[in-house]
Amino acid sequence: MSFDDLVQLLILGGAGLAWLLASGIDVTEPCIDAVPVCLSPELPARLPPADPITLVYGGVYLPWQDPTLGLTVAAEVLASRKKGILLILGGRHPTYPIAVPAIFQKLEKELKSHPHVRFLGMRPHRELIEIYRGATAAMDLMAHNYERELAFTTRTVEYMWCGLPVIYNDYAELSPLISRYRAGWALDPADRAGIEQVLTEILDHPETAHERGRNARRLVAECLTWDRAVRPLVAFLHNPRIARSRTADLPSYVAEELGIRNFWERRNSFTWRRLKPMFRTARLLYQQRGLKHLAQQTLIFFKREFYDFGRRAKWRETE
Repeated sequence: MSFDDLVQLLILGGAGLAWLLASGIDVTEPCIDAVPVCLSPELPARLPPADPITLVYGGVYLPWQDPTLGLTVAAEVLASRKKGILLILGGRHPTYPIAVPAIFQKLEKELKSHPHVRFLGMRPHRELIEIYRGATAAMDLMAHNYERELAFTTRTVEYMWCGLPVIYNDYAELSPLISRYRAGWALDPADRAGIEQVLTEILDHPETAHERGRNARRLVAECLTWDRAVRPLVAFLHNPRIARSRTADLPSYVAEELGIRNFWERRNSFTWRRLKPMFRTARLLYQQRGLKHLAQQTLIFFKREFYDFGRRAKWRETE
């Protein structure tokens, strides 16, 4: 799709809703369901509380991930309290030819000889789960980026599935769910003091982590197992929503839905001869302020245009 196509979609489509309308979708009804990352309803049994207290960080090293602050602070707190251990289970991607990112190379260099940190590398999944079952909590803090914000992170669900409370970002889709269930701690990943406070709480009161670990298992059991998470898909398969056929062009159809008939005959301010300067303005908005601002301004424009249209149409009908 070209930029002009995108702008036309936003201008004529009210940020996409009009296209759904023209496709026969009733936008007053929920039209999108999600099936999140989910695991077996047979949750692994927990092992006795770890001694020493054990924090884990697991997963493939990827270029867009930066767990530096969380792992560094964890090592510092464990060293200052002279107890506990941080296990880092990860490494180069086993399938894709992705080099170990510089961030992780630096982390390994700085923490390799740390007395409270152990790098265990990549492990078979069965062994990984056994380690998680006996750990105390999971370090899952990443510096903010859009991939982490949009991701429904698989490793996080697996931590909680194993009964581990997670020290997690406060900006991701899972964050509100973790906070609501008290299944861990949702933090600003740049908040050093907050990270230190949580780690100190775990070291001084491990029973708090055990309680939140039980909450994490309950979260998964109630929301993120196969039998529960696939329900929206099953419901759709039992009762699929079939689009109504539409023959009218998009602007006419949207106008008719808003109570405005004979759109092209009655158009006044919104004419094709205005589209060229409108595209130029839209392009400038997109370049200077981004897509979100362009969408907001497009919606404001449409509300004003169709409001004026409705007023003129009503006035003509009463003449």
